[in-house]
Formats: sequence, structure tokens, C-alpha cells
Amino acid sequence: DFMYTEDYVYYSAKHMYGNSVGKLTDARKAHSSLVTDNILTYTHRFDCGLSLNAMVGHSFLSETSSTASQTGQGFPSEDFNVNSVAAEYTNVTSGRKSWSMQSFMSRVTLNHLDRYLVTISARTDGSSKFAQKNRYGFFPSLSVGWVASEEPFWNDEKTKIKVRASVGMTGNQGGIGHYAWIPLANGGYNYLNESGIAFMTKGNKNLKWEKATQYDIGVDLSLFGGKFTATADIFRKDTKDLLYNKP
Repeated sequence: DFMYTEDYVYYSAKHMYGNSVGKLTDARKAHSSLVTDNILTYTHRFDCGLSLNAMVGHSFLSETSSTASQTGQGFPSEDFNVNSVAAEYTNVTSGRKSWSMQSFMSRVTLNHLDRYLVTISARTDGSSKFAQKNRYGFFPSLSVGWVASEEPFWNDEKTKIKVRASVGMTGNQGGIGHYAWIPLANGGYNYLNESGIAFMTKGNKNLKWEKATQYDIGVDLSLFGGKFTATADIFRKDTKDLLYNKP
């Protein structure tokens, strides 16, 4: 996927924002992303009534953005509205950033006679937003279910009930920038009339995946042949290693 935009804003010398000499802002922005997903599935039903569904997969994401902007003022006439003839540049900026993530995932689902259900899944995510030692995070999950209304002793065909429980872990990396783990410097600073750089952030190599573990117990109920349904859940969510920018 690729996206490219241009911003061109010109104020003549007579305009209130033209500063009596004319002003032009010329900007470009490009964004590209690459996504690949590879998934392999397997299903099998055994003679004993057990159904197996398995999946393994790999995903890769890469994004790159670049920007360039310049603002000039002072033009010989309104016909010369390009920055190459501007008397001075009041603002010139450019930047480029990129990040990537890859994931390995797997899932196994067991279903016995539509009564007993078990799903085990696990994924490993790696993000360039973290230092090498903390780049990958492991996030497993487990869920079980019992459809009591499928048992031989159940004699009410219009009433269905399912009891379920699950525990799972998810990861988050959205609370930080692309390069939060390394020191960042900006250029263009003036040191005794010489161009130089200045450090803006010191970075934190100890940053790692934010992890949330959720526990859930629930009941699904259907009455009168599906005319009335109800769901009840009790859950708890614990989050650790919270990612955020300190003020």
C-alpha cells in the first residue's frame, strides 16, 4: 500500500498572511506499508466424535513514512510563486521513520460431540519498537466450554445452556513511539555559527511489551427455542508493564 500527498499554500503580498512580501508553504508526505499473512489450517473428525481444527500462521508488517516541508517568503512577483526564487526560507523540515512487526501464531480447537469444547492458542509478536532483548513477547490463551444441553440426560429441546471459561494474555505496543528505546537527536542546531545536533531523548532499553491477562467465566442461555436468550459474564483483567509517555 502506498500513499502520497502534496500541500501547496501560497499567500500573495496583499493577503493578510502574506507578510506584505508573499509567503509559500510547499510540503510532501509519503507513506508505504507492506503486509504479508501466511496461514495453514488442518481439520479432522475422528470416529469417536472428536473434531480437531488446527492452525499455524505467520504475519509481517512494515511501515515507512517520510515528510519534507519548506516555507519561503519574499517573491519578486505573484507569477514567481515557487520557493526557488524566495528571498528567504523561514522554515525547512524533513523527516523519515519506519517500524516493523512480525508474528507467529497457532491455535488448536477440540470439539467432542458438540458438548465439550477446548481451544488453545498462542502467539509470539516481535516489534522493532523495543530493544533486541525485549523485542518478542509470548501471549497464550485457553478456553473451555461445556454445552450441558447436549448431554444425554437433557430432555428439553427448546432450552439450551452453555458454560464457558477462559484465560488469555494480549500484548500492546501502542503507547510509545517508533524509536522510544534509543536516544534521539535532532540536527540543524547552531553552535558558534556551525551546524550541529542536539539530543532530544535519552531512550529506554528496558521498555517491553505491555501485557494484559484476562480471566472470564460465562453462561449462555437460550429459552423457548431461541425466542429468549441471555448471557452472563464475570471477568477480571490485570495489566502489567504499562506503556505510556511520562509528562
